[in-house]
Amino acid sequence: MNITEISPAHNVIISARSITVKNPETDKTAGVIRGIELFKDAPINKQVAALDKLKKSAPGAGRRFDFGTAVICDGVIYVIVSDYSIDIERKFDPASALVARYEAAKAAGLPIIHARRTKKAR
Repeated sequence: MNITEISPAHNVIISARSITVKNPETDKTAGVIRGIELFKDAPINKQVAALDKLKKSAPGAGRRFDFGTAVICDGVIYVIVSDYSIDIERKFDPASALVARYEAAKAAGLPIIHARRTKKAR
């Protein structure tokens, strides 16, 4: 499975080096994406290389974005967003940090992967 094949109907579990994609109806694994790194845990040289690639494609990007929800896959920074969490936050607290991070990622031109629900593996 490829990271761009995640649909808004899938549940996603993010671990240190892989993403598990689950089918919400059956709760069975629909696919595993390997070879990813959490942006904040990646070595500094990979962070800089990914940011350089981002700055060349979208000048001014990455200045105001918190990379806590970002992953690096094949040298590209992707942001995985839980549509459920964004909808709840927009409904009850439109000025929340989660909504602000999402809007900053969208404004920076980062590829955003929408999922139904996301959680981090322990």
